[in-house]
Amino acid sequence: MISNDFHGKHLEEPLQDVIDDALWQRGVIIKEYGEELYRRAKERLEADALTDDAVITCPKCGWDALSAWGEQQDRCYVCGHVEHLVVCERCQKIMLFGDHEEHADKKYCRDCLDYLTDDYWYEQAHGK
Repeated sequence: MISNDFHGKHLEEPLQDVIDDALWQRGVIIKEYGEELYRRAKERLEADALTDDAVITCPKCGWDALSAWGEQQDRCYVCGHVEHLVVCERCQKIMLFGDHEEHADKKYCRDCLDYLTDDYWYEQAHGK
């Protein structure tokens, strides 16, 4: 566990030695339950033919299980959180609403907008 490693490295004792054993065990059960929910979500993602590049991290639960496509479009396959997603018109990158840029009534990721507004037009003008 990352936080346990950090605690042990900087405070010279394992985190589980500082936290009440009953509370530690509840945390372990919650973590294991989250992992089980993610395992089931991965099965549903696969059934919907969604690969790792078709999902992003859910801002609510932190699992990579939020997609703009599939049976649960805009809904996390783990926690059910609904998030309005935007897909870049050029590269198909999935973004949270508000993380996108707009140009000519289309939605783009920052990299594609930079390409379209800077490099692309320069290259076209100079025959590259």
